Formats: sequence, C-alpha cells, structure tokens
Amino acid sequence: MPNIQERLDFSRELVVAGRHWRTRLDERLKPFGMSHARWTALYWLSEAKVGVSQTDLAELAGIESPALVRTIDLLEKEGLVKRCPSPTDRRVNLLHLTDAARATVANIEPLADALRREVLNGIPAEDVRKAMQVLKQVRLRLDSAGHAPSPKAAALTAGV
Repeated sequence: MPNIQERLDFSRELVVAGRHWRTRLDERLKPFGMSHARWTALYWLSEAKVGVSQTDLAELAGIESPALVRTIDLLEKEGLVKRCPSPTDRRVNLLHLTDAARATVANIEPLADALRREVLNGIPAEDVRKAMQVLKQVRLRLDSAGHAPSPKAAALTAGV
C-alpha cells in the first residue's frame, strides 16, 4: 500500500494529467468546431457500432447523464447523431451516428491519435501497459465504490 504522500501524489497527477490531456485535445479540436465533450460522445458511439442509450453513453464517456443531454442535443441539431426508439424498451431512445458523424470521426481520429503518440513517445511500451493495468484497477474500484457500469458499458470498456 502506498504511503499517504504517494497516495496524494498519485491522485494529484492523475487529475492534473487528465485535465491537461483534455485541454491539449480541445486545442486541436477547436478548428473543427469540436470539443473534448463532443468528440468523446462521437468516439464512443463510433466504438459501439450499434445504438447506445444515453445512460450507457454517459457511462462510457465517464460523465453524468444529465451533463450529456446538451451535448447530444447539439450533435443532433448538427446532423451528427440521431435518436431512434429502442425496439426493446419504449422509454429509451438509442443514439446512432449519422454518415456525416462517421466522416467527422474518420477525420478527427488521426488528430486525437497524434496527441496520444506525442504524449507517449519515448515511454517504453511495457511502462504504458503497466500504467494501463493500474488505471484499470483504479477505474474499477471507483466504479464499484459508486455503482456498477451497465453490461453494455462494461463490455465496451473491457479492452480500454
């Protein structure tokens, strides 16, 4: 078990690194009229390959469902996302990417990957794999401290 200073340092680095990552990505996305929040929604919808409920998308994106409503509304107005009734639950709309959104994802993914390459350049692959193991454990413990992710969200993030 890490000591109190190591726990403090770890949590601080985790939070600050995430904040800086979002800031750098936002800078690259801005010329395309995109933000980290919008990109995250489009990215996870593209990974899902099938319709996803707003609740599942919020879990995948790691944000609260009410915070996602405005983002989805804007993406829908721009013709990037469409809501379709769920065939199994009349209370739920499933979110789908439009063809325009698929093109947007295809154009923006290289920008996001360029940031990943720049940030991880020079860090040995084994170190990255070990960091991923630790981050997955942290995420799973945080998930279990609150609530368990839905089966669909858990399946989609299993390989992340």
